[in-house]
Amino acid sequence: MARLAGRFDDKPMAVINLTPMVGVLLALFAGGVGLAGAAGAATTTVRLPPVAYIYCGPARHATVLAVGEDGSFRFDGRAIEPKALDGALAKLAAADRRLAIWARPDTGYGVIQPLITAAGRAGVGIDLISTDAYPEPPNRTVR
Repeated sequence: MARLAGRFDDKPMAVINLTPMVGVLLALFAGGVGLAGAAGAATTTVRLPPVAYIYCGPARHATVLAVGEDGSFRFDGRAIEPKALDGALAKLAAADRRLAIWARPDTGYGVIQPLITAAGRAGVGIDLISTDAYPEPPNRTVR
């Protein structure tokens, strides 16, 4: 115990000498590089077919409901009255089709929310179409 009494004096710690560790660190680095090179030689290259076109619009089997500036509705390109919307949504549900809603950015949520509620009541899944991708409603009359 007497030998260690002076080691914890109030003096700054000595700088650690890392010179003897340089050889060990270089050996670890060289070993890692060698193993990485050996692992790379045994890999198998997989060639994937090129993708020519990725469709990013509404689902192809979806029916588009466009909301006009004046609050009017166009159901797959045809004008539809709000009263007839529930019947049209019931037909969509029977055909197991989705509804894609397109509206201008300045359209109020008070116009969109009843459409979403009506689609939910009818059991129709909905998608909201971005006006960034489609500045105008998509023409889905040609399938």
